[in-house]
Amino acid sequence: MKKSTRVYSIEEIILFENEEIIAINKPSGISSLAERDATRLSIHEMAVRYVPTAILCHRLDKFTSGVMLIAKHEAAYRNITLKFQKREVKKYYLTLIEGQHTLKDQLMDYGIYSQNGKVRLDNANGKRAITIFNTREIFRHYTLLEASPITGRMHQIRLHLLAAGMPVVGDKLYNGKDVFLSFFKRNYKFDSLHDERPLNDGFLLHAARIELALPGSETPAILEAPLSPGFNVVVKVLRKWDSG
Repeated sequence: MKKSTRVYSIEEIILFENEEIIAINKPSGISSLAERDATRLSIHEMAVRYVPTAILCHRLDKFTSGVMLIAKHEAAYRNITLKFQKREVKKYYLTLIEGQHTLKDQLMDYGIYSQNGKVRLDNANGKRAITIFNTREIFRHYTLLEASPITGRMHQIRLHLLAAGMPVVGDKLYNGKDVFLSFFKRNYKFDSLHDERPLNDGFLLHAARIELALPGSETPAILEAPLSPGFNVVVKVLRKWDSG
């Protein structure tokens, strides 16, 4: 898997900031919390360098990019986490799956069981998890989906798509396959001394939009993040070589 060597700072990825919160566009490949033997700073470590009292309001998987909320102090953290608990926060993700799929407000309701950092689909013993899926763009061999999780279970979108037989592209943990340019371009040539690298860098899941009333306001704010560079490259390739 390709790895970026660029070191980010919170200042580089801020989407919105006020006295209460920071909203960032989290890059793919950076962990939310510190990892053992990590060679780069986590989002939390960067946040406390920027604001020493910063607290993550939620987490995104290491290879999930997009909107992430960081509270600047304890009161703002409590305010936002309470909104998450009451399901007053609307979340919208974009993801890519193999095949052509036309989904309109498709509700997936599968239980997810979590223990010691490992998760699995389990209706009998797991907690209820609900996601709504809508097709956003169809290519010849792939589909761009919007996913709106109603609950917030670990790996929820990825597991629900696995259950439906539509794993996220590049998600090796849950049977997702990589995208290669040679699949689309006839006579595509690459360095014969090395294996062709996939277009995707990890799995393709992006937190595109969050809607919530920010602390001190009753009016919902819409916080949006453009696609990560890697995800955007894949979409551009599909529009050029896999459309029609």
